[in-house]
Amino acid sequence: MSNNDGALAQLETASKLAPAGFALAGHFTKMRPSFMLQCYPKDWTAFYAKNSLAMVDPAIAWGLANEGTFRWSDFDATSDPSGVASMAADHGLTYGIISSIVSDGTRSMASFARTDQEFEQSEIDVITAKLAAIHAITLAAKDLAAKEIETLASMGIAYTKM
Repeated sequence: MSNNDGALAQLETASKLAPAGFALAGHFTKMRPSFMLQCYPKDWTAFYAKNSLAMVDPAIAWGLANEGTFRWSDFDATSDPSGVASMAADHGLTYGIISSIVSDGTRSMASFARTDQEFEQSEIDVITAKLAAIHAITLAAKDLAAKEIETLASMGIAYTKM
């Protein structure tokens, strides 16, 4: 990726605001991201995958259809009939946001979670700015070097090239 150190610095700052974890899908084209980064707890990611929750996750649906940021607590029974937000809370992901940005013909989005309280608006503003910076920095991305993947792993972040 071009300027990977800059992207990693942006990611590190944003991830500190989400102690329960995050997932970032970068540069969607034709409904598929070019890469994924995530560091949610393993029990949640295993449960999420086993139950195919991506297919019914209101945060993903919102992020694909909108730009901006939305709190998980604002999803109601109509927008989350499968109860994904409740299941996330059962796994310690009590409070969260989805943030989505579109520029230069691609979309990037990320969900961030915490256990202790709702995100404050100032934190949402920082996360949104960091997502925009990551989106811009990784626009011309081809792939990460092994050292960069190791750096992500040392931060507890799984990287998947799509």
